[in-house]
Amino acid sequence: NAGSSQIADCKCDPGHTGPDGGLCNLCNVGTYKAFSGSEICIDCHDNSTSPRGSIQKTDCKCNAGHTGPDGGECSKCAQGKYKNVTGDAACVSCASFSDAPAGSDAITDCLCVAGYTGPDGGGCTRCEAGKYKPSAGSASCSNTCPANSISDPGSDDISDCKCNAGYTGSDGGMCSACPAGKSKPNVGEENCTACPAHSGSSVVASVAISDCKCQKGYSGPDGGTCEPCEPGSYKAITGAAACVKCVGGKFSSAVAATGGSTCLECPAGSTSPLGSSGSR
Repeated sequence: NAGSSQIADCKCDPGHTGPDGGLCNLCNVGTYKAFSGSEICIDCHDNSTSPRGSIQKTDCKCNAGHTGPDGGECSKCAQGKYKNVTGDAACVSCASFSDAPAGSDAITDCLCVAGYTGPDGGGCTRCEAGKYKPSAGSASCSNTCPANSISDPGSDDISDCKCNAGYTGSDGGMCSACPAGKSKPNVGEENCTACPAHSGSSVVASVAISDCKCQKGYSGPDGGTCEPCEPGSYKAITGAAACVKCVGGKFSSAVAATGGSTCLECPAGSTSPLGSSGSR
C-alpha cells in the first residue's frame, strides 16, 4: 500500500546502518559510513579506530603506537620511537641512550639501554668506569668489576672489565699482580713481561719497565740493556750507576765483577794503571 511504500523511502543516515524503512543503528567503533542507505558500515584500516557513528573515512585515526594519515594505512612506530596519542602525529624518538620496541605507545616504553641507567622514559646516564649493567631498564649500575680490573664508562658486560696495568688475567676474570721482576704497562689481558737480561725489580704489580734495575756487576739505563762490567772494573750495587775501575796498583780479570775484592794487588815490584785487567 502507499504507506508501506513511503516508509521504505526512509533510509539510514550516514554513520548509521539498517534496512530501508527500518531501525537504524549507529556504526560501531572502528567503522564508518559516508552515505545514506542500508549498506553496512565499513571497517577502518588495521591499527586505526573511529568513534561510534562515524560518517567519513578520515574519522579513522591511527591508534597510539602507530602513525599514518587519517583514513589511511597505519604503520607501527619504529624501534626507538613511541606515540601515545591517536591520530596522524609522528612517532617521537626516545631520549638518547634509550630504546623502545616497535609499536610503543608510551614514553615509559623507552628504557635505558644496557650500560646506561635512569628512569623509564627519562634521561639515561652512563655507568661509571669500573661498573657495568648488562640489561635494559631502570636498574642501577650495581655490578662492579672484579678486584684490580677496570671497565670503560657505559660498559654492559663483565667481559668489559679488564685487568689494570700491573695485573694480568682474562677479561672479566680474576687479575693477579705481576710478580717482582716483571711488569705490565697496559690495561688488558696481556701477560706480564720479564725484566731484560741481567736486571731485576723488587716491585710487585709493576707498571713500568723502568722499575727493572741492572744487577750488581752490570751497568745500563733502568729498563734498558745491561752490559757486564769489563775486566778491571766492578759494580757492587744495583741500578744504572757506572762500573767502578780498580785503582792503580790493582787489577782484575773478572767479567761482571760485583765487588772491589776482585781487584787484586799487583805482585811485588810491579804496578798497574787505573782500571787494569792485569799486572805488568
